[in-house]
Amino acid sequence: MPELRIPVLLPSQALDYSRPATLIENSNCFPQNMSLYRGDIAKRFGNSLYSTSGAISGAPVMGLGKMELNTGERYVVRASTLSLQKYNEITNAWDTITVTPFSGTANNYFDFANDPDDNLLIIVNGVDLIRKWDGKQNNQMLGGDPGIAATAVYFPPYVLLGNVIENGQALPFKVKWCDTAQPEKWLGGNAGAAVLSNEPSQLYKLKRLNEYIAAYKRNSIWLGLPNATDVWDWTCVKTGMGLMGMNCVAEIEAVHYFMGDNDFFMWDGATLTPIGGNVRDEVFSTIDKSQSYKFFAVPVRQQTEVWFYVVPLGQTFPTQIWKYNYRWKVWYFDTCVNITAGINYEGNLSAEKIITGDSSGNTYFVDKTTTNDNGIAVACSVATKDFTADKFEIRKRWLQLDFWAYGAGTIWVDYSIDRGATWVSIDSANLDPAMPTTPITMFFDVVSSHIRFRFRNSGSEEFFYLRKFYPYYLMEAESWR
Repeated sequence: MPELRIPVLLPSQALDYSRPATLIENSNCFPQNMSLYRGDIAKRFGNSLYSTSGAISGAPVMGLGKMELNTGERYVVRASTLSLQKYNEITNAWDTITVTPFSGTANNYFDFANDPDDNLLIIVNGVDLIRKWDGKQNNQMLGGDPGIAATAVYFPPYVLLGNVIENGQALPFKVKWCDTAQPEKWLGGNAGAAVLSNEPSQLYKLKRLNEYIAAYKRNSIWLGLPNATDVWDWTCVKTGMGLMGMNCVAEIEAVHYFMGDNDFFMWDGATLTPIGGNVRDEVFSTIDKSQSYKFFAVPVRQQTEVWFYVVPLGQTFPTQIWKYNYRWKVWYFDTCVNITAGINYEGNLSAEKIITGDSSGNTYFVDKTTTNDNGIAVACSVATKDFTADKFEIRKRWLQLDFWAYGAGTIWVDYSIDRGATWVSIDSANLDPAMPTTPITMFFDVVSSHIRFRFRNSGSEEFFYLRKFYPYYLMEAESWR
């Protein structure tokens, strides 16, 4: 009887939890701490400390923001429950720019609005009077008595605030804006306000979207459009859906990618497209929605991806990252350790970086020179679908696996015939830095109607790239029964 082969070519279509693992496409797989790299599946880059100055006082990191002055200078800032710091690119350290401490708790995350026309960074956290920073001195209170706000955005020439507290009264549906080009004048002139009160959920986020301001509530979405009559005109465009948490939205190329209560979406201000597809049921059945205020999204333009950090059931801070590649329209999954905030930032002296903060008050950046996370080895793996060849009901004798992989260190290969409940090691192989011209071949002998494989590595500073693989089998024979 001739040996049969199943060719599996990459790039992979990545995660698919929407159907049983025997029915998904051959190129679907279940990667962890892997990413797409020039058509291969590759171990993701690691993370290193961003600065030599250590943790911020008042941990966790409760927000990361960026500021650009009208002179072109750029800064990144981090905030904790107490303090605000700027990153000094010359000294590679965080400099404190807070005189009066903040008074929030680990429930009060920050939002930032960059006003380059007035060289101001507007800083809000929902509990403290609004602060400003000019890029030079310590931060100060924003003038004009604007009160307190949970979210802020700049749309030239206006600063807008949302979910406000005025004279001790909480106004969770209210949006207000300053006078024209006067970020410290909140009464008179063109200063005004609107109440987005079509339903009782609070306003989570104001974020620019093309010629609009998108106002995300928990259960509805509004668009604000500047006009000559009312300064700002607000229209409810979606009801019954909204934003999972205040930081669950990222903007890339004038498109918003956001996490709602039961799906992920792409929105350009006109068309709202669900993108959760293959991972929606898995994600929303395993996250802790009661902690959704800790969830956040980061745009990763270099990799044409958006990363959603979430808190799974049983955890206190985000330990999972669901990554959507909007170029290939596929999902990947990573692990992390108590990451609380993130930002995509391009400095004055450095290229664009993904910067994150954690529950201990430290900050990190995605470091392309390492595959470790702050010196700790990362475990990565790619598990395949369940292969059944051409007939579900007939058993096969699985004998051989050919695969094309390269990298540094060791790759381990396992199989499972009980849908991933238990794994059996096949063998391991030392990797070459260049793609081999012939496959790595491993032999085994198991009879089963279905089988899945797993490629994995957990060595310090080790990694692998996987391009394609071929499982070989024989069809069931009478002598096997």
